[in-house]
Amino acid sequence: MIKINNLNVRFKNVHAVRGVNLEIKEGETVAIVGESGSGKSALAKSLVKLFPKKTAEFSGEVIYNGKNILEFSEKELRKVRGKEIGMIFQDPMTSLNPLLTVGFQIRESYLRHFPEKSRKDAVKRTEELLDLVGIPKDRMDHYPHTLSGGMRQRALIALALAASPKLLIADEPTTALDVTLQAQILDLLKDIQQKLDMSILLITHDLSVVAGFCDRVLVMYAGKIIESAPVDQIFETPQHPYTRRLLLSKPRLDMPQNEPLHPIEGTPPDLGKSITGCSFCPRCTDSIQACKNESPPIFTITPGHTTSCWLSTK
Repeated sequence: MIKINNLNVRFKNVHAVRGVNLEIKEGETVAIVGESGSGKSALAKSLVKLFPKKTAEFSGEVIYNGKNILEFSEKELRKVRGKEIGMIFQDPMTSLNPLLTVGFQIRESYLRHFPEKSRKDAVKRTEELLDLVGIPKDRMDHYPHTLSGGMRQRALIALALAASPKLLIADEPTTALDVTLQAQILDLLKDIQQKLDMSILLITHDLSVVAGFCDRVLVMYAGKIIESAPVDQIFETPQHPYTRRLLLSKPRLDMPQNEPLHPIEGTPPDLGKSITGCSFCPRCTDSIQACKNESPPIFTITPGHTTSCWLSTK
C-alpha cells in the first residue's frame, strides 16, 4: 500500500522525524504509539505533505503506487489527499468548520473529488456515510457544536471516508473521548475497514487502545521507530526498555490495589539539539556505556519483531 524509506522531517532546527522506515500492506492495521512530542503526528501529516513548504523540510521517500509523494506538486497532492489517503485529525471540534453543517461539509468533500457528480448524488452519498458511522440522517443539517463529542468524531470519520480512500490515517481519534466511546469508535473503524477493505494507520499515545484493534505496532520515540512487532508480541515480549516502561505506566485491572504505578521519569529529548547515543538513554535505568556513545542500529529479535536497543545483543 505505502512504503516509507529513510523519512526525515525538519522544522528549521527541530528534527521531528529521524530516518523512519515502514511499510503498510493492503488491508493491514498499523499503530504508531509513543509519548506526546515523539513525532507521531509529524510522521502522519508528512505522508501527504500537509506542512507548508516554508516551515517543513522533507527528505527520503514516501512511495505510493510506485511514486514518491514527497516529489508531488500541489496539484498532484490534491488528487491524493482525501481521495486516496484520508485523515481523521485529533480534535473534531477544531477540524470541523463551525459555520457549516455536518452534511454540507461531507457533500463538499465528496464533490471536490468527484466534480462530475450531481448534488443529488452527493446528498445520497452523505446519507450513506452518516448511516455507515451511525449518525441519524436528520442530523445532516446540524452544526458541529450541537453534536456530542462521540457524534462529532463519527462525523469526522464520515468526512474522511467521503471519497472511499485506500488508506485511512487516524491521528489519535479517541483522545478526547471516554472509555466507552473509545471502544465504540474503534469498533466502528474496524467494521468500516472490513466493509471497504482499506488500510488503517492509527496514531496514539496509549498502547492499550491498540490491543484488540491492530495487526502491528510501531513504538516511536524522539522521532525514530525504536521497536516494531505484531501486536501480541509487543504485549507479551516487549524488547525495548521504553516499550516496557510504557506498558508498566498504564493501570491494569489485574494489579494489586497497593501496587504503585511506574511512571517514566524525566522528559523526552529536545529535538532541536543533536542527540548522541540512544535517545532514551538519559531516562533508561538499564543503560550501558554503549548506549551513551552510539545510536543503536535495528536488531531483529524474531521474524517481524525488531528493536533499536543495545541491550538486545546481551
